[in-house]
Amino acid sequence: VKGDIATVQNYYTKELPKKGWTLLAVGEGTTGNVIAIFTKGSDVLSVAIIVADKKEKLVLVLLVPS
Repeated sequence: VKGDIATVQNYYTKELPKKGWTLLAVGEGTTGNVIAIFTKGSDVLSVAIIVADKKEKLVLVLLVPS
């Protein structure tokens, strides 16, 4: 997804629930970076959208219990 932080955030908060993920929380830091936490069963997905080098970067972290 290309776009600013709000565009990327809106994409994931709209599309992930279609795949069975539930939005648990969203937080924004003082620098404008955003993290959204989703759950699906016992799985947890963190979507971090950060600005680096004046460009938005996306970091996805999926935590799956062993």
